[in-house]
Amino acid sequence: METSDANGAYAVTEVSDDLLKSLQKGNQLKVSFESGKRQKLTIPVSLKGFADAYQHVASFGE
Repeated sequence: METSDANGAYAVTEVSDDLLKSLQKGNQLKVSFESGKRQKLTIPVSLKGFADAYQHVASFGE
């Protein structure tokens, strides 16, 4: 965990080219973390529209 406040906890990580390609081709990302009671929690996140959204955001730097 990088930091937390009243709104939640925040973490930052670099995304490799291989991971980015997988996210663009994938259907679902599973985000896992431990609760305060040390229970593993996994949240499925849809990747529908990710590739198009990423391309749109990446075009801002061009």
